[in-house]
Parts: sequence; structure tokens; C-alpha cells
Amino acid sequence: MERPSAKKDQVIHIVGPHGQQKTHLVKLAGDAGVASKFYRVIGDLKLDGSSNRDTILIVGSNINAVKAARNQYPHVKLICFSDITDQQFAVDCFRAGADDFLALQDGDVSLLSRLSLHLNSKCRSRTKGKTQSRLIGNSAQMSGIRDYIAKIADSDVTTLITGPTGSGKEVAALALHEQSSRANGPLIALNCAAIPADLIEGELFGYEKGAYTGATQSYPGKMKLADGGTLFLDEIGELSPAGQAKLLRAIETGEAFRLGARNASRFDVRILAATNRDLFSEMQEGRFRSDLYYRIAVAQIAMPSLSERPDDIISLARHFLRQMAERRTMPVPAFANCARRAMRGYGWPGNARELRNCVEISLLACEKGELRAEHLPAQIGRTAAEQTDTKDRYSTAKSEKQMLFDILRECRGNKSLAAKKLNWSRMTLYRKLDLYGGEGPDSQMTVTV
Repeated sequence: MERPSAKKDQVIHIVGPHGQQKTHLVKLAGDAGVASKFYRVIGDLKLDGSSNRDTILIVGSNINAVKAARNQYPHVKLICFSDITDQQFAVDCFRAGADDFLALQDGDVSLLSRLSLHLNSKCRSRTKGKTQSRLIGNSAQMSGIRDYIAKIADSDVTTLITGPTGSGKEVAALALHEQSSRANGPLIALNCAAIPADLIEGELFGYEKGAYTGATQSYPGKMKLADGGTLFLDEIGELSPAGQAKLLRAIETGEAFRLGARNASRFDVRILAATNRDLFSEMQEGRFRSDLYYRIAVAQIAMPSLSERPDDIISLARHFLRQMAERRTMPVPAFANCARRAMRGYGWPGNARELRNCVEISLLACEKGELRAEHLPAQIGRTAAEQTDTKDRYSTAKSEKQMLFDILRECRGNKSLAAKKLNWSRMTLYRKLDLYGGEGPDSQMTVTV
């Protein structure tokens, strides 16, 4: 893809794996630096679909450009892309008519995941094999997830996708939608953490013109935009109590009132939700509504951390490497054995997102067709060596249980520090403690979280 100037609107054609094109209008709002970053990110997208203009991307920091685009194209999806991270600017974008706001500081992978959800939302359905290829890995965990998605995809059952940050929850949601009977309908994504509590009702259910200061035109809301398709509520654990109550009523009744409206709007959507929190514990402690929890968690998919599926590390790294090499129109390097050992020995606390970032920066350092350990970020090799030393101490005479309790003692009961030292997620550490019997052999140990 050529990288256009930042002085006029551009039409981009994103080509799918079988030569299909999907056309999107990009309005460059006079910010060349942000535009350059945008085109670098958008180059990774691989989309199918017929040629149509159903999404407009506003690149820059011009609120008037957002308003003008919404007025000119009232029925398309409008996404703002900027390097401004001030929450008020995001609020202004939503009030001007944006459907989502993506900040550069979210990181390339986060941006790519959310853009993929938006831009794929009106693509035609794919075959089972093609959609499952989004979930990379041959581990038992990933095979089980792919099989489970295939079983529940065609139903309208609400699904809760859990897992640590960067583990691929958005990818699982996209696979669910693409394999469902709603694949020809829209997939609308909403990041609940990005919407202030006082705006969540309008963003979900819409508003009429004049419903509040700044509502210069009516907006149907995410629920109505997803009518006939799927609504993906990311970071649902961040919803305020008031937002939880309103969402619950809408899910149960299939209707909601736009702000300022006299009559309810009906919608037909499938709800997918995702969180990196332990919502069951949040519910037990009164921070998340139990009735909403049981309504959205009818089916559950637990995405494992990368450290829990180490056999997938190299295949996932190869997948990222192939994507990035193709984007740069260069031969795909091979991973040297030393690089494989370093990657397998590292704990990947940032999961697939961190692995992708690692592969991207390593590819820049690789010059002769082989990616070696010295091309990887320094902390990968260093931490991998420390983890190997720890595992070696317990590889023969002592069990994982003993290793866990010994590390907890060394960390004086601090679970966060112990999880970091073991290169486990906090959720993994809690599961191991449940498995091996509570807090450990020293029942009087003072444990901090």
C-alpha cells in the first residue's frame, strides 16, 4: 500500500487472501505524523469482503472533521484515530458522532485488534477452516477453544471471554462471529473502559437530537447498530453499577429507550463480552451484579496465558513473523535455535501482544535471513535464563507444588511478586494454590496481594 500525503481524503483498498477488495474512506485531518503511524498499523490488516464504503476512519485531532463526516455519512461506521490521549478529547469525539476512538498509545496490537473487529464487521461469512486459523496454536488449550467455538457459534447464547491482557480475547470474539449464522450481519465493538459512566447509556442505546448539550443529531447507539449481528463488549468488568443495570434490562427485554425518546427501540443482537478480571470473584464481593454475570456468562471461554501454552510460542511467533515480513515485502527469516530457546524460556507476561511486539522489533534488527537470540529484546534472554535456573532447581527432586510454596516463602507471601518470579499470571498462581491446597504449607504466613 502506498503511503499517501496527509492533506486530503484517501480511499484505501485492503485486499483479502483471495484477491477481494474492501474499500474504506480515510479522512486525513491534517496530522502527517499520526497519518504515517496509521498507515503503518493498517498495513497489517488482512480483510475479506466485497468492495463497499461502510467505514470511515478519521485520522488526526480535528473534531470538526468528525462532525462533518457524521453529517455527510450518517449511516456508516465512524472511527477516530489520534495520538491525543486526553479523556475529554475522546468524549468530544463520541459526542461528535464517532463510533469508536483509538489512541496511538494503546499499542499497535491493541489498535490492530480493535480495527480488525470494526473493519471485518460486514464481511461475508467464511469457511470453518479459514476462521479457525485466526486462533493460532496446536496446544490442547487452543484446540479445545477452537472446538468449543465451533459448537456454540451458531447458537445465540451470550458468551463471556476471559483471560489476561493480550491473550487474544478479541480474536476469539471475531472467530465466534465469523462462524455464526450472524456472520453476514454487523460486528460492533465497544470498549466499556473507554466510555465515561455518564455517556455509556447514550453510547449503548443512542439518543435523540437535543437530548443533551452537544447532541446536534440523533444517534442509534451500539445496540441498534449491531441489530441482526453481534455486539462485542470489551472490558465489561469496567462498567459502572448503573451501566450494568441498564445493560441487563436491555439484554433481557431486547429493547431500550434512546435518550430523549418516547418509544423503545427493539434490537436483535448476540452479546459477546470480554474481561481480564475475575468476574465471579467480583460478583461474590458485590462489585459486579450477579444477575448480569449469569446473563452474560451462559457460555464461557477462558483464553490461556502464553506461559500456559508454551508449545504455541514458536508457531505464534512464526505467524507474526510471516505477517510482518509480507508487509515489508521481504523474505520470511527463519528462527535460529538460540532464538527459539530464548523465546520458549521467557514467561511472556504480556502474552501474545508482547510476543508480537518482540517479533516486530527483532525483525528490524535481523539482516541475513535468520533471526537469532541477539536480535531479541535484551530482557527476553535475561529473564529466560533466570526462569530456567529456577525450573532446574525443581526439575528432578521437587514438584511444582514445592516450587510454588518455596517461592511464596522467599517472597514473604507476596503473591504478586511470586507470580512475577515464576513468570505466571496472577490468575495462574491462584489456580495452582487452589489445586495444591490454599495458601501453602505455612498456614500462618502473611500473604499480600
